[in-house]
Amino acid sequence: MNARALQLTTLAAALGSLALTGCPNVANLTTARVLDPGTVEVTVAPAVTGMSAAFFDSTETGTLTAGTIDLGVRAGLAEVVDLGFRISNLGNLNLDVKVGLLDSETFRIALDPTIGGVFLSAGGDGDNTSAGYFQLDLPVLFDVVFSDRITLSLAPRYTLLYLFAESEVSTASHLLGGAVGLEIALGDSFAIQPNAGIGFWVNGPDEVSTNFFSAGIAFKFLLGGSRLPPPDAAVLR
Repeated sequence: MNARALQLTTLAAALGSLALTGCPNVANLTTARVLDPGTVEVTVAPAVTGMSAAFFDSTETGTLTAGTIDLGVRAGLAEVVDLGFRISNLGNLNLDVKVGLLDSETFRIALDPTIGGVFLSAGGDGDNTSAGYFQLDLPVLFDVVFSDRITLSLAPRYTLLYLFAESEVSTASHLLGGAVGLEIALGDSFAIQPNAGIGFWVNGPDEVSTNFFSAGIAFKFLLGGSRLPPPDAAVLR
């Protein structure tokens, strides 16, 4: 099998694994706000994710979608650093470290580098097959703070993606995209964040053009702290 055929075989098998696991994560379920040290945020986020792809110079585009649910935990480690972990559906794992760069009354900026991926194995009687991917995200989080309760979060990102099938690994793939979310605090310890994201595969083989997308809502529970500032002393009087 020549190098081009191997690349296409790897691509087809790995894209199949992406379809089964909800595709690479393109959603942003957090904001640029860094959690206070000692606090923990638990997130449950149902969504619809998918990919659209055109193969082998075809004029037709196929679209695959699936319902997914992300479960996440984020912990405040220091004044400007928190750590997050989330798992989606069949085993899409992601670990990120958020570093706050700016936190003002109306605007926030943070970096949130993330590593993730999935490994699938199937078969029996010595005839196992495996496929999956490794994903590195480099998003920049921008928040516009409308009030203590409402924050608009924008997350442009670059993604490095390696697909694999059996013992073959694809060359590096590069995606550009971003996400948007609106966090609404409904109480001291509870918020929701409707969100949507998209990623464009910018250097895939000529035979395929692939985009990834996601839209859903995150339910966010804060433990050990408050989302809202303490009441003003003048109001209490």
